[in-house]
Amino acid sequence: MSHSRTRLAQWSLFIVLTVILSTVNGDADHVQAVGAPLFVALGDDLGGDIFSYTGGSLKNLTNYGYNGIPILSPDGETIAYSSLAATYVQEQFGGDGRSGAPSINIWVMDATTGNAKRIADQPADNRAAGETRVRPFITRSDPRWSPDSKSLVWFEQAEGTKDREEDQNDHLMLYESSNSQTKEIYKQPMMGIGSPSPVEWNGEGISVIYAQDSQSSAGLRMLDATGKVSTEVDLAAQQVQVQWLDGEKSPTIITADKVIGVDDGSQSDTLPPLEIYSLSAPDGVHFVSDSGYFDASWSLVAPGAKPVAVGKLTGYAISPDGKMAAYIPADDLSLHVFDGKKTTEISLSGVKVNHVSKVQANGLAWSALAIRIQAG
Repeated sequence: MSHSRTRLAQWSLFIVLTVILSTVNGDADHVQAVGAPLFVALGDDLGGDIFSYTGGSLKNLTNYGYNGIPILSPDGETIAYSSLAATYVQEQFGGDGRSGAPSINIWVMDATTGNAKRIADQPADNRAAGETRVRPFITRSDPRWSPDSKSLVWFEQAEGTKDREEDQNDHLMLYESSNSQTKEIYKQPMMGIGSPSPVEWNGEGISVIYAQDSQSSAGLRMLDATGKVSTEVDLAAQQVQVQWLDGEKSPTIITADKVIGVDDGSQSDTLPPLEIYSLSAPDGVHFVSDSGYFDASWSLVAPGAKPVAVGKLTGYAISPDGKMAAYIPADDLSLHVFDGKKTTEISLSGVKVNHVSKVQANGLAWSALAIRIQAG
């Protein structure tokens, strides 16, 4: 899980869906090496670069300057991330600037070697001679991993193509790492021009937000891996933030002001304290909110120890063995690493990121995380 303010998640004009990857299909899917690196995304609202931290110093894994946050596979072996296409960077900053949604590519990187490959690119420039409008491009939502770490999904929509001009749909794409093939499994009407719908994938299936009643309210729709709809939930709101809860007796989500049971549609206006924990070490170090998830203040809790208040956070992560945690305070550009006994603070203000004049922290990743209502 990564709570972030990355630019690549800021283009939605209608609804923001922020969901933890709550993979609940068995601990075997989440095993990682104890010495797994902590991944840190630094940049600005247009993206940045991904670094690794193993206790000594930060190491650049990318040097492009327009990459999104690292989205770690549940098994900890691969990072997926979005990236501004080079053509968009050229048009935006090379004298041919344009407004609107960015051209987004998607990459995957081996978390051990740092080797990366692009799995979703831009269409060829097929403008007619003398054409002045922007070249055809595709914008995409951030990708999400399947619980078994073998597939990725994302929504995409196109500009300057037949799809954009006549079809008017968001297309849900599924990438299979075993054969490096991508296919469409589902589509739905666009919820906003230039803002592909966000998507999540957890143990319950693939979840998407869709517009109801001529886009006056939103609903949540659950799909299987083939794109077949299994469940629909009325969220009874136009602007929605949704957080999946793991470890509950039945599928449960929490919004800014409600707890909703997916199976029965039950709702509660009482927001309980929540726990963020590592799926590979559910009884280890965890974060606890004061109430609910959105805009919450957090405390860091080690087994057998008193909670330590850490306030509002820009990013947080827990090591695969559950013995360490890391976080970035919302009001301070520094990485705090807790080793089970004490916390070490590492300043990030002097880190150089290509094309970025004022660095900010965009996200952390260390192990697959999930969230549950605090016990007791």
